Amino acid sequence: MTFLDNSEIVIEFKVELVKQFYHMKQLLLEKQTTLWQNTRIESKANRLKETDEIKALITYAKENGSKNAEKYYITFSKLANKAVGLDSNQRSTATTNQLNNLILIENMISHVIKEGLGRQDHYKEIYKSCKERIEQFKCIAYLEEIA
Repeated sequence: MTFLDNSEIVIEFKVELVKQFYHMKQLLLEKQTTLWQNTRIESKANRLKETDEIKALITYAKENGSKNAEKYYITFSKLANKAVGLDSNQRSTATTNQLNNLILIENMISHVIKEGLGRQDHYKEIYKSCKERIEQFKCIAYLEEIA
């Protein structure tokens, strides 16, 4: 590796560091707004409704032979978070836009689970339907995954 290669790496690192700094600054400013705070409250309330439906799905799945039903909380959370570009435990750092999209996705998950349970669909089909709907939503809303 030459000196030139090292300096390019340092420059790339500094550029990325500055980007991350400004992103964090913007997020901190956004979190102080009433809009973000109200959206976060709505997101939490919506999440509780979703977890109620997931709880019903877990019971149903166990009754129908699932040995991993308890993982549905994590599984559905990962689906929703990934769709809006968040890793686990990043809700408190989500933007207002990400929170709004989470509200829509988690509402969708709740309804798909409720409808699937009402029809007595197989628990794996309910999960598959949720996943398909989220993929459709991502296309419609032009959401991009963050690598």
